[in-house]
Formats: sequence, C-alpha cells, structure tokens
Amino acid sequence: AQHSATNQLVVIDINNPNAPTVVALAPLPGVAGVNPEGQSIAYNDNRVYVGTNRTIGHEFHVFDVSDPTIPLFLGSLEINHNVNDIAVADTTAYLATTADYAELTMIDITNPSSLSLPPLYTEPLTNNKKYNAIATDGSASTEDGWSIYVLGNYAYLGRTRVNLVAERDFYILDIGMPDTITEIGSLRVGFGSNKQISSISVQYHKAFLGTTD
Repeated sequence: AQHSATNQLVVIDINNPNAPTVVALAPLPGVAGVNPEGQSIAYNDNRVYVGTNRTIGHEFHVFDVSDPTIPLFLGSLEINHNVNDIAVADTTAYLATTADYAELTMIDITNPSSLSLPPLYTEPLTNNKKYNAIATDGSASTEDGWSIYVLGNYAYLGRTRVNLVAERDFYILDIGMPDTITEIGSLRVGFGSNKQISSISVQYHKAFLGTTD
C-alpha cells in the first residue's frame, strides 16, 4: 500500500529475492482529496484489503488477487475515518480506526460488493461488532486505534498514546461473540507524547509491539 495519489496498490514479484519486480499497479476507484494514499493493507485467501486516511471517496477497498498480475476491484466502503490497520480472519475484516466510538470496527467481507458498517456504528454505549475504548474509571477515551492483531477469539488493539492515568494504550478483547465485544485486559504502556502503537504481533503468550516512540 504505497503513499501515492494513484496506483495505491502495488504488487511485487519476490520469487527472486535478489531482483524483486513490480508486476501490477492498481488505483483505488473514486478516491481523491487530500489523503488518497494507501495507509494499510492485509491479505487473506486470494484477496487484498487496502485502507486509506479519511478522504474523498471510500476508505476501505477489496481486491481479488487470484491472478496477482491483474488485481480485480471487488468493492469498497465509506468508513469516514482513517483506517490505520487491517487484520482479516475468516469472513471478517478488523479495522483499527480513528472513530471515537469504534477504534475497532468489524466488517463482514462475505460479499465485497455489498459492504456495510456495523449496526449502531456511532453509538458509544454499544459494542456491537465494534469496540469503544473507555478509561478504567468509565470516562471517555477518544485516542485513535492504530494497530490490530487477531488470533482466535482475541483481538489485540493498539492506540495513540493516552493522556490520563485511567486510560489505556493496549487492549486485549474477546471477539468470540461479535455482538458483544468485551475487554479482557488492558495496559497503559507509557510512551512519549504523540506516539502510537503502530504494529502488533502475538506469538504464544507474548505480544510484541512496534511503536513510534
């Protein structure tokens, strides 16, 4: 997913690691404005999912890459927020977004030509196929979702550095019942101002966090 106003999706043949070659470029249809560049990407089962920052047009896009040299656009969705990271498992895409009430947003990708936001997407009190991060004292916590990792029935969500002691940067969420996502645990990582947990990888009983600090 490249920082370009056009041809945001790049496909590179890495069969020969000594000489990687660009084999395809594809634009995101209908995307324009001040933030049209590719921001996030995920692959699953011959499909590629590309996210952008909030811009003119849709921020979430799906391509069929059964033939990687000819990416075929399948559909897109208006998120109306930055899509900072994407994870895909089975028939669901998990987006880390800048939405105050949906730092984690779940999208049913069964039919890419007919995508939709979760029910009650802007409702702060309902975690129906989305998660609204709140502080441990119950107060609002509006820092952005920046990274997401999904393993089994758990989602690991990283956010922008939080300001208050009761807020948290790193969340472990139970997504086994998507209609009622629940927090299992959370942590205030404590890095510098205006920094983020930019990426997450989980192996066995350890979570490895990449940050911009």
